[in-house]
Amino acid sequence: MQLSPIQLLEANFEHISVAPSKSDWPKKTQKAEFSMEINFEFGIAVIREDNDEFEYLLQIKYKTVADKRSSHPYSVDAELSGRVRVTRFAETQTPLNIKATAAVTGCSMLYGSLREMVALISGRCARGAWLLPTMTFAEIGRDIERDGKIEAAAALSESKPARARPKAKKIASKQ
Repeated sequence: MQLSPIQLLEANFEHISVAPSKSDWPKKTQKAEFSMEINFEFGIAVIREDNDEFEYLLQIKYKTVADKRSSHPYSVDAELSGRVRVTRFAETQTPLNIKATAAVTGCSMLYGSLREMVALISGRCARGAWLLPTMTFAEIGRDIERDGKIEAAAALSESKPARARPKAKKIASKQ
């Protein structure tokens, strides 16, 4: 066993709200519809990029909206931030690959903290403990790599160096 090359150095809740949803609770049937809108926003900013060590500030905003037909007892509104350090673990990794890896893994770690906090808070409520659904953040990594390649190509055509900028990602999905 060894330390991971990706470390979550800080995780902070800027805001969290867990409140009873508008759904009928408890459900009268065993089989309930799984219907919940998830709004997710993501941002990443470079703190430091060296040859072998990279550090980023991540921010996620997560909000659920459960309708009357859903089986979800709570609505969640949260904002978290965290600092992630990535040590280069392969010679072939580019700074863009490392940034994408930091975003995907960092979001997974922050979301894990959110799931834990929602379970803890909801466990003290009348409707009982609730665990948020598991999510994947691979699409964020693909978007960062694609956008970075587009920015680099545009910078080359303009003869200007490419600069990293914070990105925002909003995902709305029915599950």
